[in-house]
Amino acid sequence: RHEGEIGLITNVDHNMADLFINKKDNAEIRVFVQDLQLTSQLTEEKSTNVDYVVGDLLQLNDNKSIGVVLCVDNATLRLLLSNGEVTTTRKMQIMQKFTQNRRVKTLDSQNNQVRVDDRVKVLNGEGKGHVGTVKQIYKDSLFLRSPKLKANFGFFVEKARSCILLGAELLKKELPGGKDQNRKSLEGKLMRV
Repeated sequence: RHEGEIGLITNVDHNMADLFINKKDNAEIRVFVQDLQLTSQLTEEKSTNVDYVVGDLLQLNDNKSIGVVLCVDNATLRLLLSNGEVTTTRKMQIMQKFTQNRRVKTLDSQNNQVRVDDRVKVLNGEGKGHVGTVKQIYKDSLFLRSPKLKANFGFFVEKARSCILLGAELLKKELPGGKDQNRKSLEGKLMRV
């Protein structure tokens, strides 16, 4: 009955799974787990009429909600907000899309500068112990992605001060005069995470 539908698993109970389906008024359906197949279609999908893709940083028209796109559908977007909530919104509720700026930076728990594409470890909070790649930065919020996490396509959000830049101890030893000036000198070195 639901063959061909694509959705986000919201709950698994024994041999049944609940799927959030974007296409039909944000409905959830219940299906047998054995009928599911892993797909990357939602994470790679790009709308033909609006330029939103997974990972884009958006501001809603309430002037305070900021989030990263998790799923794109014809009329709706699924967002991970900076407060950790996941919400579904209509595209007409988007106030602006932030362009990714690789020069944007913030400070971690040890005052190391963190940028997009850096890898950090979460020291405290809900994601304690998780390691993720910084995909977006908004003020003190890091939107991270980890291939080890299945929920929200691996995206999660943490405060920058709850994280530490991976390799930060080595950076301090290598670059006593200034952590930023010679970051490239670490390229090609074997490091353990």
